[in-house]
Amino acid sequence: MLQKTQEDVAYCYQRAEEARRMGARETDAARQQEYAEMEQRWIKLAISYQFADQLNTYHDEVHRRVDRQRS
Repeated sequence: MLQKTQEDVAYCYQRAEEARRMGARETDAARQQEYAEMEQRWIKLAISYQFADQLNTYHDEVHRRVDRQRS
C-alpha cells in the first residue's frame, strides 16, 4: 500500500504544480485565483493521503503489539 500511496501523493503534487504554473500564465485575476485554489486542493489531497497512510501504519502497529501481548 505504501507504494500506491507514494504514487498518489506524487500525482497530487504534480497536479498542484501544474495548477500553479497555469495560474502564473493567467492575466485574469479571477482565473489566477481559481488556479491558486485548485493548487491548494491538490496539496490538501496529497496531505490527506499521507495522513491516512500514517494512520494505517499506526493502526497496524498497535494491532501487532496487542497480538504479541496476547500470545
